Amino acid sequence: MVFLIGILIISLASAADPLYCCERLKNNPSAWCQDATRAECATGVNPLSKTGDQYKSISALCQSTSYCKSGTCVNPLEGSCMPNTPQVVCNNNGGVWKDKNMGELDECKLGCCLLGNQVAFVTLTACKMLSANQGLLTDYRPDIQTELECIASITSDKIGACVHEVDYQRTCEMISQTDCKKIDKAEFHDGYLCSAQQLTTNCGPSKETMCKDEKVYFIDTCGNIANIYDSGKITDTNYWTYIQDPTCDDGKGNKNSKTCGACDYFSGSMCKSYTQTKPTYGNYICSSLDCTYNGKPYLHGETWCATNTKPSLDNSPGSRYFRMMCYNGEVTVEPCSEFRNEVCVQDQVNNFKVAGCVVNKWQDCTNQSSKEDCLDIYARDCKWITGFSIMKAKDKDGKIIDLGKDEHNISGSCVPSNSSGFDFWSGEGNGPEICSMGSAQCVVKYDVSIIFGSRRRLQTDLNYRMAHCVQNCYCIEGYKLGDGSNKYENHRPATDPTSYEAWKNLMNNICTSLGDCGNKKNYLGYFGENKTIFTSEFIKKP
Repeated sequence: MVFLIGILIISLASAADPLYCCERLKNNPSAWCQDATRAECATGVNPLSKTGDQYKSISALCQSTSYCKSGTCVNPLEGSCMPNTPQVVCNNNGGVWKDKNMGELDECKLGCCLLGNQVAFVTLTACKMLSANQGLLTDYRPDIQTELECIASITSDKIGACVHEVDYQRTCEMISQTDCKKIDKAEFHDGYLCSAQQLTTNCGPSKETMCKDEKVYFIDTCGNIANIYDSGKITDTNYWTYIQDPTCDDGKGNKNSKTCGACDYFSGSMCKSYTQTKPTYGNYICSSLDCTYNGKPYLHGETWCATNTKPSLDNSPGSRYFRMMCYNGEVTVEPCSEFRNEVCVQDQVNNFKVAGCVVNKWQDCTNQSSKEDCLDIYARDCKWITGFSIMKAKDKDGKIIDLGKDEHNISGSCVPSNSSGFDFWSGEGNGPEICSMGSAQCVVKYDVSIIFGSRRRLQTDLNYRMAHCVQNCYCIEGYKLGDGSNKYENHRPATDPTSYEAWKNLMNNICTSLGDCGNKKNYLGYFGENKTIFTSEFIKKP
């Protein structure tokens, strides 16, 4: 009895075909620097090349080539330094590729970037970008090696109350000491607010607020900035006299607080006009920059992974990965490369979600014949399924042999962890060849030497078939361990199937893991027109 599984059988390239480093794949144009067979490599002129170069491909692994060798990608427009980036990928994204580790490049080392009266502890490349965005000359201090030293290096002039006369009235401005000296007969009072009673000016406390440096501040009756808004200090004379730090800060950005204006952008809040929650005084509040997506809360700056389907249908035909980002209270969507040539990877650092799209390295999974090579996460993204090998060959006598033996001599198959998608509707590409690797045969042997005419009974009587089964009995539909003459059954590993259903599920698991193959629902939850077919035929042999 022969069992067949699969949708199409096409001759496959030998597992021994040499691998080439493809600058770009022919049927997956978003996949760069992949180890694959020469037939899978793109040919012709590279449209992204400024000099009209041809796509490159040589018989070597990408990690040993010059054009796909990993290095550091410096992108001055984005202000970023990306380690372990292939040269061709860096150049195509507008970056400058360096054949050095990130720590060896001066432009990628951390230092102090001076931005007016603010600072940032970033790389020189990022400092140039930030300075250009603010219309400032780049002022970078590589000798400052810690963030605390960087913050302490701010040397902006002192701000205080500058008292002077205007139209015979004693008034006040909150300005720097340098600017105050430019006003005739002005008095500068370091550490004082213009609303201080001791200064006897026409400025006094008020209930109004304003936004400055992303925080909410009280303002006096002259419109000068006072201390950070704290509703509990509205009648506190000292709070309206001296420049002070707030005592209402909750350390979490005071999101949507009615009483405190100590906003913190990095904690997910900034000063905005109120929309829903009205503050106790004034019209401004520490508005939350967090987001809600599909009923779940996300912090400002968090990124996470999503797909266009249910979790149970991940890696199904039509499914795709996305990188989601919460920024300034809005959720943005960044799609990963189509056909699941990229997958989204998510992690968590101190309960803060971070995610990114990474290349799905599935192309050479089926070429691996050992579990150790299959699970090498630095070379490929594969998984090992024990119980059946898709790698077959014929010896010199024409006998089929199994190439998929692991260290325990158990048959296994190396398949993609995240199966790629195929442009199967166009009839092009290598999808049919890959899917056909999931086809299988299971030959069941019987003992028919005792009772005359038993072949006929084997065709019609299930119980009789199970009772006289000699080998591979689990391939009989309805068979379960313990049925039939199991004294004839070969000793199989415990991980092997023990029933027809288990064997069939194993075959389908391998087939659907190869790609958009087999008995599989699409991303909407519907089956296609062609399903994996399990058929049986009784073949009479002596």
